[in-house]
Amino acid sequence: MTSVVYEDARDIKRNSAVEKEGKSLKHFNYFLKDYCKQINVPVVTADKIPYFRLPIKKDINEEEEAVFREAHVFWDKMMGAFFIYMGTAARCGCNPKGRRLAYQSATGYCSSVKVYYINLEEFRKRRRLQRS
Repeated sequence: MTSVVYEDARDIKRNSAVEKEGKSLKHFNYFLKDYCKQINVPVVTADKIPYFRLPIKKDINEEEEAVFREAHVFWDKMMGAFFIYMGTAARCGCNPKGRRLAYQSATGYCSSVKVYYINLEEFRKRRRLQRS
């Protein structure tokens, strides 16, 4: 008698989630290149953003410093800018000449980036950021 081996549906879903996370982080890293330049900090990738905020350059003005004063302000502004970028400017494959992302793809990628940070062990062990 031959045994039949079935794939576990959870493994298939996990592979799909890994693929989606990869595409999401590609878009997020593409966004970060311009965003970091706009807020006058060294360009970083998603996996290099520290929990409390990006390091401040010494030669920034008061308005730019306000972004960094408190961690929740930094995260709110950055993620808000990313969501706006995804809804208005993101292109398929991060190709400037590609077609715009579908609404469902953009919202799915935004959700995937959020979940990426929620699941980072470094972030899960930290206390919640408090608003002042």
